[in-house]
Amino acid sequence: MSSPKALDRTADRRRSTGELHQALAPLLPDDDSVLLIPGARREEQARLEAESFLGLRAVGGLSAHPLGIVLLRPEIDRLTIRVTDTPYVVMCWADLLLPRSSGDPRDLISGVPSLRYHRGDGGIHF
Repeated sequence: MSSPKALDRTADRRRSTGELHQALAPLLPDDDSVLLIPGARREEQARLEAESFLGLRAVGGLSAHPLGIVLLRPEIDRLTIRVTDTPYVVMCWADLLLPRSSGDPRDLISGVPSLRYHRGDGGIHF
């Protein structure tokens, strides 16, 4: 069982990301400080995250969740995102991120390099 102090130390991050305290408790620092959202390890990772979010402005207020995001799991070298199981939201995310064929033979694939995804319960997991 978590102590109230431990709950307080994860409160800001839980509000910002939707993560559960049980998942965050093992990440708590030993010095009794609050658990922060880690910065990206590389500039390219930060730019990828920023450009992805900027591209999702079309989702806007069409979902009860900001940009259709239900949960974020930020780490220094990746960002795991769970989106709501709403066809329009999944379509917007897939259209922006998933590779697809193009008519131009010089640019056969578009999308985000190194993006990993799989189909699971509730839709596509990026």
